[in-house]
Amino acid sequence: MDAGPGVGRVRKVMKFGGTSVKDAERMRRVVDLALKERADGHEVALVASAVTGVTNALVKMVTPPPQEGQVDGHIQALEGVHLTIARDLFGPEGEAHRAAAEEAVLRHLSRLRKVVQGIVYTEELTPRTRDLVLSFGERMSCTLLHHAFEARGGNSVLLESDQIGLMTDGKFGLATPLLPQVEKNFRRTVVPHLESGRLPVITGFFGQDAQLHAVTFGRGGSDYAAAIVAYGVDADACEIWTDVDGFMTCDPRLIPEAELIAETSYEAAAELAYFGAKVLHARTVEPVELKGIPIHIKNTYRPEAPGTWIVEEAKETGRVMSAIAYKDRLASLRLYGPGLSFAPETFARIVQTIAALDIPLYAISTSASNVVLLVDSDEAQRAEASLESMRADAIDRLYRSDNLALICCVGERMAKTPGLAARVFGVIGREGVNLEMISEGGSPVAVNFAVRQDSLAAAVRVLHREFFGPPGA
Repeated sequence: MDAGPGVGRVRKVMKFGGTSVKDAERMRRVVDLALKERADGHEVALVASAVTGVTNALVKMVTPPPQEGQVDGHIQALEGVHLTIARDLFGPEGEAHRAAAEEAVLRHLSRLRKVVQGIVYTEELTPRTRDLVLSFGERMSCTLLHHAFEARGGNSVLLESDQIGLMTDGKFGLATPLLPQVEKNFRRTVVPHLESGRLPVITGFFGQDAQLHAVTFGRGGSDYAAAIVAYGVDADACEIWTDVDGFMTCDPRLIPEAELIAETSYEAAAELAYFGAKVLHARTVEPVELKGIPIHIKNTYRPEAPGTWIVEEAKETGRVMSAIAYKDRLASLRLYGPGLSFAPETFARIVQTIAALDIPLYAISTSASNVVLLVDSDEAQRAEASLESMRADAIDRLYRSDNLALICCVGERMAKTPGLAARVFGVIGREGVNLEMISEGGSPVAVNFAVRQDSLAAAVRVLHREFFGPPGA
């Protein structure tokens, strides 16, 4: 298998998500895939997520902080998941490896129990402690994978991300890597293993701060971690193995006739991921784009499927639009004030107020007297309450509108196609769908607009029919 479109490569990072390591059968498939790459002469570094459901269980364990009598129940549930996998993962000939894997998992759980008990006794959960708790899912899944490779003679080495110099800015829960430091550190901690024929198994989802504390990249951050590793080892390709074939022209749950996208650009992939396509973490392209490292989305359940390549410039397909993504369950906050858009300091305060809450802004629209912000519905009440503090001196009125959805039309040729927006909005209008907000121009490869939640399906279907045609067209 080539590591890039038409180009033979030798150093790969292979990342496997939670559904790809959810049980012993899936883990065996991961080992098979990685060892095949090794047999083909490639150097391979593997990055893995926690077993499906484990990160959610860890979040639940500390949200809210548990009572003392609840800790053992949480730990026993995690022990059951991982020891069941260990028992199923190794055959009779791998008994020693099974025992070693179980012992290592139990050590992780013993440490986790102490951390959680500390939270109970101090009655305090800090961002630092929360990130440490959430890191245990990857520590345990990668421990099992490492021993599975060893049982197959895979000559692997287990590397935990907060011990190998995967440096970040230290922002707990939403870290950003310090890439030059990562690359420098990895030349010492990771690259020598690759060059000597070992297979590094690296924990995804988290890195470290300057004090060696675990710092997570946010939910879905193992994709991002894999791209950081690819940058750090100067890989020729970064493979993201998941449970779908790749990016589609639309969510197949809504559009059954959606087609696989064979190739797309870094910028288009980032837009699709940010605005709802759950194939990839939205920040994954950032590190690899700096070095021109291609990403290949692959399906662990269907490794023969071609997947989607993400590269600097995608090949022309003849279509002006490459995909439609959407993000539902949104709300708008409309702020009115005299000359609001002519008061830069007030506009800055509005954005800073939302930023201080760590609430993502999916779209911003302005006019002479109002500013509209689009946020997650779950965050709208918190944002609204914070903005209310500006009512006395900068804002006259503040209205919230719930049950919105944002549609994102993506294509590399969109900015160079006159009349495209008119065509998009014309199709929507003929369907009888009202536009609640337009946010065009933020990216040259995307046109975004908001509609009512109950109009989302109709709007997406008519757009897909207009720009991609009926099945087989």
